Amino acid sequence: MAARGPAALVGGVAIALVLCLAVPTFAGGWSPVFHHTCSLSRLLATENPRMLPAVLVNSPYGGTGTGMGIVVWPSFKTGWGTSVENGTSGLAAFTSGLSLYQTQNRSGWGPGPNLPCTSPYGLVRFPPPANGGGSALIPTVSDLTDQGEASSISVFGNVSNLSSDIYLNNGFVQANAPAVSTCDSPGVSRQAEASAFTIAVPFDVLGRTLIVPMTLQFDQHFSYTFPANFGTWQVDNLSAPGGPGGGWAFSYSPCP
Repeated sequence: MAARGPAALVGGVAIALVLCLAVPTFAGGWSPVFHHTCSLSRLLATENPRMLPAVLVNSPYGGTGTGMGIVVWPSFKTGWGTSVENGTSGLAAFTSGLSLYQTQNRSGWGPGPNLPCTSPYGLVRFPPPANGGGSALIPTVSDLTDQGEASSISVFGNVSNLSSDIYLNNGFVQANAPAVSTCDSPGVSRQAEASAFTIAVPFDVLGRTLIVPMTLQFDQHFSYTFPANFGTWQVDNLSAPGGPGGGWAFSYSPCP
């Protein structure tokens, strides 16, 4: 077998160097020579106004839950809040303009962040012609637990109007935070904060309904009260890693 010469060695080094520079383009967050970015392309639908939630709130059985979401616009911000009690759940909603676009990857030479599209669709929120809002209860199976909470709601109860329909994930799945107990103890209150939550919104596109996920980057502030000598509440912190974002969900059991 003939020994490999300097040319073969140089060729191997060159190939390895090219691979090292190219791999971040496809696997990394930053690329030194060639990168992808995601951009909006064709406009598919626009709804103005469209109802969006500013905050989703659960209340512990026997107690209360209050939430406030801060909606930021280009030149101002507004706060929308609601309160629920005794194991019920609800949301505060506001009017917004919302456009649905197709997305496409664009490639370019040179260093830069490598941010390819993660969805075939992109959503753009913009101020509505008039600032308005409302509130609605989110149906639950039982006031004792948020497990099985409804995953969709029409803010004004008009199921034929897609602009008021919201798909959400605000129920109890499993405990992932310290439980709250007032057995043989006085009542307590707890506060929580979140910076985002994920919903989905429907659009009518060419006669078919597309349900598109959307992450709302709203600061949310929550307050919960738990009555004295009443029971134990398991807590699902929805803003824990892997969750949909938002406040807390509960599952109640009485004192022994």
